[in-house]
Amino acid sequence: MKILHTADWHLGATLHELSLVPEQERFLAWLLDLIAADEVDLLLVAGDIYDQAHPSAEAQRLYYDFFGRLEQRAPRCQAIVIAGNHDSAQRLAAPQTLLRTRRVEVIAAVPPPGQRGALLIPAGPDPNHPAVIVAAVPYARDQSLGFFSPGRTQQETHQAYTQGFRDLYASLADEAAERWPGVPRIAMGHLTVQGQEAPASDDWLQNIHVAARFPETIGNISALPAATLFDERWDYVALGHIHRGYPVLGQRVWYSGTPVPVSVKEGMTPRMVRVLELQATESDTTHTLLQRNVEVPRWRDIRRITGTREEVMRALKALPLGTTLRPLYHLEVRVEDYDPGLPDALGQIVADRWGASAEPPQLKVTQHRETTLQDIGSGTAAEALRSLDEYTPDEVFQLMYQARHKAPAPAEVMEAFRLIVEEEAQS
Repeated sequence: MKILHTADWHLGATLHELSLVPEQERFLAWLLDLIAADEVDLLLVAGDIYDQAHPSAEAQRLYYDFFGRLEQRAPRCQAIVIAGNHDSAQRLAAPQTLLRTRRVEVIAAVPPPGQRGALLIPAGPDPNHPAVIVAAVPYARDQSLGFFSPGRTQQETHQAYTQGFRDLYASLADEAAERWPGVPRIAMGHLTVQGQEAPASDDWLQNIHVAARFPETIGNISALPAATLFDERWDYVALGHIHRGYPVLGQRVWYSGTPVPVSVKEGMTPRMVRVLELQATESDTTHTLLQRNVEVPRWRDIRRITGTREEVMRALKALPLGTTLRPLYHLEVRVEDYDPGLPDALGQIVADRWGASAEPPQLKVTQHRETTLQDIGSGTAAEALRSLDEYTPDEVFQLMYQARHKAPAPAEVMEAFRLIVEEEAQS
C-alpha cells in the first residue's frame, strides 16, 4: 500500500502582496500527476489547508477542484484531511457528507470523550480488511484535551498539553490494537513537537498552544516531547504545522513542511512531500515501511539577497531569466544612511535586464544602517531601517509602549498583549 504525506498547503496565501495561488494551482496539478503515476492508495493532509479561517473563493476553488479531479485521476486513492490552526473547523467540516462520497474523510475537531473512536479511520482497498489504521487527530486546543489553560503557568500548561496529547494518542493506539489487531497504525497531528532537533523559531507562521496566565508559546519556548506523545505502537506519525520537512524522531515521526513556500526563507530551501510504502513480510504477520522524499518543482524564483549597494546590484544583474512565474526578490541593502534613490536604481536594473522579454521580478527592498540599534527605545540615528512587516507583534508593541511611556513594557503588560494576539488569531 502506498501513502502520501503532505501538509500546510495554506491555500490563498500571499507573500509580500504577491498571490501564491498560481503556484498552488500548479502544485496541486503536479500532486495529482504524482498520485496517479505512483498509484498512491492513501493521501494524508496534515492540516492548514487554507491560509485563513475565512478563505477566498479562489482558495476554496483550488481545494474542491483538487478532490474532484482526484476521484477522476486516481479513483482507488482514499484521502484523509485534518484541520490545522489556520483552518476554521466548522468551514472545513461543512462539506463532509459530499466529500465522503468521493472517499475523502475530513476530521476538523476532536470529539468529546467516549466518541473519540471516530478519529480512527480504516484505510485500504477492502474496508472489511484494512491495510492501515489512521488516527486522524486535528489541531486541538486545551478544552478538547480535557483541561483549561487560564490560571496555569507556562510550565503547568506545557505539562497539561503533554499529558492531554499523550493520553489521547495512547487511547487511540489501544483501541486500534483491540479493534484491528496486527494492522499497521499511522497517527496524524497538527502541533509543535521536538525530538532530536528542536524546531527553529521561524519554522511556522503562527504560534499555537499558549498559557493564558503566562502567554509564552509552547512551540517557541518548549515544544512537546515527541517520544512521550507517540509511543512505539505508531508505525509512522504524519505531522503538520512546522514549515520545514524533516524527521523529528528517527524515521518514524516526520513533518512534511510547506509544499509551496509562504516566506522568503522557505523559498530558498527545497520543498517536499513524502511517499511511504507498506510491505508485508514473507510471513505476512509483520510489515516494513519504505519511505522517500519527493521534491516539489519550483515555479517561481524566490530569494533573499543581502549586501552593500554595489553587491546587491551586481547580484541582481546576474540573476537568471525565464522562470515560469514572476520572481520575487527580497533585497536587504546595508547603507551608511538612508538612500532615497536606491529603489529607482534597482528598478532601472530590472528594466534594463528583463526588458519586455520576460515578466520582471517583484522587488522588496529593505535598507539597513551599518550599525544596528543598541537600545531599542533610544530613538538614536543608529536604528536599523526595517519595514513594518519585518517586526514581530511583540516588537511593534514594545516600540509603541516605549515611545509613549519612556520605559519598557512590564512583563504583565506583555503577557496581556500576547494573550489578546493569540485570541484574535484563533477567532
